[in-house]
Amino acid sequence: MSGLLSRRKSSTNARELLCSSNAPIKIVLLGKKGVGKSAIAVRLLTKRFIGEYDPNLEVTLKYVTKLNGEEIVAEIMDTAKDCDDNRIHVLTQWADCFVLVYSIADNDSFNEIVKIKCTIDRIGQNCIKPIVILANKIDLTAARTVSSNSGIEYASEVGCPHYELSARDNYTNIESVFATILEMAIRCCMINNISRYYQMPSQKEYTGSHRDTRERKSSFRTIVKTLTRQKVVKEEIKEENGENLSVKPGREFVLGRARERSNTCNF
Repeated sequence: MSGLLSRRKSSTNARELLCSSNAPIKIVLLGKKGVGKSAIAVRLLTKRFIGEYDPNLEVTLKYVTKLNGEEIVAEIMDTAKDCDDNRIHVLTQWADCFVLVYSIADNDSFNEIVKIKCTIDRIGQNCIKPIVILANKIDLTAARTVSSNSGIEYASEVGCPHYELSARDNYTNIESVFATILEMAIRCCMINNISRYYQMPSQKEYTGSHRDTRERKSSFRTIVKTLTRQKVVKEEIKEENGENLSVKPGREFVLGRARERSNTCNF
């Protein structure tokens, strides 16, 4: 009887994990000063382009939108401080998603996001969160110093989605990109929550039977499949005998491994 109650409780908690949370999705904009992080954030929230900002002012903005008919609340941090190890460590604890911004007219800004990405990977080794690369200021065609191919090739190499846009010229494209970013962050949060709940305890912590272990693994796979059917997780999930689910930002969710993928959209 106690086993039945335990399974019923597990099913209830699993369903709760699938439900949308009231907690805001936390997005961090990172990149060199002057690449247009503030312009992108303000354009998204107000639909207006403002070209001048205090480069030393760091703010967190609230963004409310609708996604698939549901209201989504996001907090967007527009950073201004240097991205040293301590800073990145704090941000990996806070953020649900990282957006690395560079200017196509500033090669140093591109090198800066490469450094930031390396730091995130090194500091947050157990941090499985989406990382998106944004190339801003594509309206400055004559001043371009970073080619589209450079951005695409780097994004493909590190397994991150890559988008080109202009904060000055087009609000609709920024809105579309951030809708995609929110979808990525939401489904990654769901997968992380589910994987934490169904994580297999160590041998020292767990004394149950092999049958209990198999049931728990089976429940985990069932929930992930449910997410897939509900189109919350759009990536393909492939089952391979007895292997664990591996989730990597910007890559397809595959049991036992991550298959690299780069979604590049030029606007």
